[in-house]
Amino acid sequence: MNGVNNAKSRSSIINLRLMILGALLTPSCLPASSKPLPAFPKPLPAFPKPLPAFPKPLPAFPKPLPAFPKPLLAFPKPLPASSKPSPALPAVVLEAPPSNQPVKAVFAVGEYLRYRLHYGFVDAGVGELKVMDEPVVLRGQPCYHIVATGSTTRSFDWIYKVRDRYESYVTIGTMVPLLFKRDIYEGGFSYRDSYAFDHSTRRATSDGNQYVVPEYVQDIVSAFYAARSLDFSQAVVGQVFELPLFLDHETHRFIFRFKGRRTVSTDAGSFRALVFMPVVMKGRVFSSQDDLVVYISDDENKIPLQIKANILVGSVKMTLTEHRGLRHPLSSKVSR
Repeated sequence: MNGVNNAKSRSSIINLRLMILGALLTPSCLPASSKPLPAFPKPLPAFPKPLPAFPKPLPAFPKPLPAFPKPLLAFPKPLPASSKPSPALPAVVLEAPPSNQPVKAVFAVGEYLRYRLHYGFVDAGVGELKVMDEPVVLRGQPCYHIVATGSTTRSFDWIYKVRDRYESYVTIGTMVPLLFKRDIYEGGFSYRDSYAFDHSTRRATSDGNQYVVPEYVQDIVSAFYAARSLDFSQAVVGQVFELPLFLDHETHRFIFRFKGRRTVSTDAGSFRALVFMPVVMKGRVFSSQDDLVVYISDDENKIPLQIKANILVGSVKMTLTEHRGLRHPLSSKVSR
């Protein structure tokens, strides 16, 4: 009976819709015409049969899903700790040599190194390192006069102009600086200063002010040449080297880590290289302490071949383009 009643109800709704449609199509709703519209030929037949009721309700799900047979197994056992912790490699700290054992420099007067500076894919500047041809006597001590310069190219000057000059007077035999000079121009900022070192009293003097410094302290230029005097033949990957550095009226620890050996290509050829990662100060220039990598020739000269730096505003690469006046044969070179 319910199925019949439902069918009748649906038939009534269909007929009502047809009636409304027929009313909308009566002549009173259409524009006047010369002839009246013909009567609808025949009424629409009633729906032939009521729609059958859904044969059967859907059966209930035969059985509830069984519980998961067993809980997931926990990781069988924690990984065993190493039987012995790996000992940290001791840092090699550059110290003052005994008075009867002078430092044997790996460079000579007249050494000249030239580098090209790339900012991304752009040739941005040139850097030069010179050990001047004649030693200088300062306070009665013969010294190497070392000059480091850096400048941007004319095409890069309009972006960020640099004209930097650093000088260091380093004692022959003990490899410590007696005098450091800095005259820089960087992006509109100019600065000049100098430090005089007295290693007997462990004092550095600048602008009339005195600062206590550690033994065998270096300036930013002499530190590079003093580090070249270290013996890296037995260096182990991960080993740390350290030396004291005086800069901007403060003493810093210049730390660099040995990363291994590899071949590096430069504008002056391909070389076997020692790879070091100096620990830099995170912040204004670098986003990480490991953003600077230095490649040194794997021979007795230990000259810098390439320097790569990731900085906050891109990447910088400095690569060797020219060298002359080396003390030792450049035996690390493998191809032109």
